[in-house]
Amino acid sequence: MDERLRLNEFLRTTNGVRRTDGLRWALSIPEEDHAVLVRLNPALASKDPVERTKAWKAFMAAPESLPYRVFDKVG
Repeated sequence: MDERLRLNEFLRTTNGVRRTDGLRWALSIPEEDHAVLVRLNPALASKDPVERTKAWKAFMAAPESLPYRVFDKVG
């Protein structure tokens, strides 16, 4: 398992990152995995910000995002 994914799991299970009221760090994705995700779902890299945001929200809500989540629940 990639070191970043181990860190994500640690942060999720130990509450190592504190939630804030504003912007928050939701995902941590290794570059290689990001490239694969974009190949599988090109909308994640869309030039249209509305389409890109919709695609990322859908990915974050999907169980496939769990290894990359910093928190157990996103959103």
